[in-house]
Amino acid sequence: MARVAGRLKKEFLDLLEKDLEFRYAVAGYLGLSEILKRLEEHDKKFEEVLAEIRALREGQNKLWENANKLWENVNKLWEEVRALREGQNKLWEEVRGLRETYVRLEGRATGLERAVATLARTVGATLNDFVASFVEEMLRLSGVPEEKIKVSASARIVYGETVREVDLFNVDPLVVGQVTTYISNVDEAKSELDKLLEDVRFVERLTGKKVFMAILAVENAPRDVVEFLEAECENLDVRFIPGRLITKIPAH
Repeated sequence: MARVAGRLKKEFLDLLEKDLEFRYAVAGYLGLSEILKRLEEHDKKFEEVLAEIRALREGQNKLWENANKLWENVNKLWEEVRALREGQNKLWEEVRGLRETYVRLEGRATGLERAVATLARTVGATLNDFVASFVEEMLRLSGVPEEKIKVSASARIVYGETVREVDLFNVDPLVVGQVTTYISNVDEAKSELDKLLEDVRFVERLTGKKVFMAILAVENAPRDVVEFLEAECENLDVRFIPGRLITKIPAH
């Protein structure tokens, strides 16, 4: 076997040395084999590169998917921020509404306190007190200084052994008034006027001064009595205050 191999080897070498075509054929074969080997190596490397590219593409696709998810989350966050802003704006509107309501309620409470105070004064006030307040306002409108205005209700005046109860009285300017709740007829009206005039004369004698204002206030009376008193008081220079004005009188 070794002899055969040696002989074949010798013949092969002789052919390479002597036969040019054979030598080219062997050389071409050897070169092609090398090329084929290199191509196989390149194919392997190419497949590896393709595998890496595919892996990169898959990774890139995952990155894009993650990026899209992030954008979706960002958009959701912005929607939540907008919703929070809308909720905050609504809360501020409600706060403003509550403040306005509080201001209105505070104003109403103040008005209610005043009304309660007025009611308390009204409950504790007599008809004389109401008319006294009205007469004080009349004096102010007449130009009387504020420090001189102090109309007393149900004043008790003593002169020697004489004592008179006067419904309305102011010292300076001198004011004398008669107040009654009801006059049913003209005769009673005349009687009330006579009583008022007696009070006026008494006070004028006591003080030595003329009465600045004589007043007759009647809370209730029939129409004919009111008409009589209006005419008679005008003739006597007496201020007549009917009930329709008394209901509008502010209390002290």
